[in-house]
Amino acid sequence: MPYKNRKSTYVYFVLIFVFIKVVLNLFAISHFGFHRDEFLHLVLADHLDWGYKEVPPFIAILAKISVTCFGNSVFAARLFPTLFGGLIVLLTGLIVIEFGGKKFAITLACLSLIFAPAFAASDYLFQPVVFDQFWWVLTVWLLVKYLNTTDVRYLYWLGAAVGFGVLTKYTMLFFAASLVIGILISKQRKLLFNKHILGAAFITIVIVLPNLIWQITHHMPVFTHMKTLREQQLDYITPTDFIKQQLLVNGVALFVWLNGLAFLIFSFRLRNFQFLALAYALIFFFTDDGW
Repeated sequence: MPYKNRKSTYVYFVLIFVFIKVVLNLFAISHFGFHRDEFLHLVLADHLDWGYKEVPPFIAILAKISVTCFGNSVFAARLFPTLFGGLIVLLTGLIVIEFGGKKFAITLACLSLIFAPAFAASDYLFQPVVFDQFWWVLTVWLLVKYLNTTDVRYLYWLGAAVGFGVLTKYTMLFFAASLVIGILISKQRKLLFNKHILGAAFITIVIVLPNLIWQITHHMPVFTHMKTLREQQLDYITPTDFIKQQLLVNGVALFVWLNGLAFLIFSFRLRNFQFLALAYALIFFFTDDGW
């Protein structure tokens, strides 16, 4: 069966792992009380604005929807993280399909994601982390889809994904910068000299602009927050410690991740996606766990 005709079959196969992720979350979320940071993000529902000192506004909007529609229980607060956790698994499977992976590759990637300590711990708490992860993975899938189809609509959706990612967590700025640099130093650099990229960038700017205006009119509190965070917490974490933490939180999935990174760099078959490996390497130089 031709590869393109197999895609729909594989999508249904990916949904098995989405189901596993969602069910595991639903069984677990009521057995743990609120994390203290969840209180901060939930209370933002009562103070809707275009920005806050600690976070951009996306989490506040979700908090408002969650409290209004589902109530104030632990279970209710963690429904959105569970939904987005499932979507991350779905997108992971879809990326594997776009890379040409079959059922074994899909199984390995999705199970590695589901049981990696970092994702198991973060993808049920009502914090910006899981939503930030979603926008990153969505951005990658949209880029890969565009490269495989040359359908410019994916570029415009990409612009929207980056915009909403910035409104979720400012780490999206570092990821977007890493992607741009990775593309520039790869054979895919022609992608950036596409008029539709300008259209995608315009969409990103329009989405981010209200938060940028809020930051400017409030004297850029994000920098004040990061300065305080760095002085009180991040000074105790060296770059070496940070990198070690990023490796260890993957658990046994680290071996899948490292092999995948190597294949992205060296595989002739995946040469069109080499920029992703470069971007993932660059991100270590642009960010730390304080953002």
